[in-house]
Amino acid sequence: MRLLFFGMRGIFSQPPFERLIASQHEVLAVIVPAEERTAAPFARLSPPAVQDSPELPLFSSFVEQSIVQRAWKVGLPVYEVDKPGAPDFLDWVRDLRVDLACVACFNRILPAALLDLPQHGFLNLHPSRLPDYRGPEPLFWQLRDGINPVGVTVHWMSEALDEGDIAAQKEVTLHDGVDWRSAERRCAENGSSLLLEALDRLEDGQIERHPQPAGGSYQPMPGVDDFSIHIEWSARRAFNFMRGTAVWGIPYRLVVAQKTIWVREAIDWSASGSSPGHMMKIGSAMQIGFAQGRLTVLLV
Repeated sequence: MRLLFFGMRGIFSQPPFERLIASQHEVLAVIVPAEERTAAPFARLSPPAVQDSPELPLFSSFVEQSIVQRAWKVGLPVYEVDKPGAPDFLDWVRDLRVDLACVACFNRILPAALLDLPQHGFLNLHPSRLPDYRGPEPLFWQLRDGINPVGVTVHWMSEALDEGDIAAQKEVTLHDGVDWRSAERRCAENGSSLLLEALDRLEDGQIERHPQPAGGSYQPMPGVDDFSIHIEWSARRAFNFMRGTAVWGIPYRLVVAQKTIWVREAIDWSASGSSPGHMMKIGSAMQIGFAQGRLTVLLV
């Protein structure tokens, strides 16, 4: 099938893109959101000039490459889009005669006029088990709520955010203390397999569309207040949330006996008992009792 790939320069877009360019399907181009607001609705990006120094190759084998770099390396055009609903962009997509568009992390709203252009629509890879955890950062909220296994879903895109019919989904188990990058990559790798299976079934005419169940939930972009942790949690939940979201660089707020404590880093946790709110200094660290277990942290 003739495909377009919509993604971003981060980790979550990388595994599905790698799987697609290694498949029998034809990826026509890569679409990324414009990093700055521009007057043009979309524009083709050009690779930087090759560096003269052998120590600074264009595509270093030891630097993790974004989908932009990988696309250039395999000879695919890359377009930066600011206005996905602009007539010029719609005409360009229409002229490509696209069978399907695949999406893995894209922070622009895609209008119905665009979603209707490919013969088989748009398939999106979403890191939760829809209809739960719709919204822009589902992995954050699953870590915060202590959900494990988390999930991934391949679904058709519709005008309503994350509400399109489901093609496939599965659970993804994360190990204790997993960092954000590893969690994103594990979800993306599992989701990539689902996406390729969906494409094969779609090409064979054997895919089924399952409307999402009623209900579900939507979470917005996290704010500073959402980095609070609570004594009523288990120490394991607090540990996994903090380790999983440490990359955001925001201190964690904890209230103990009506006193606010700012926590910088989770070091370890223990399931053994300690009264909630009990604190004991251990060297440069602090051990804090939760409803279940103890958490060892570094304070701000």
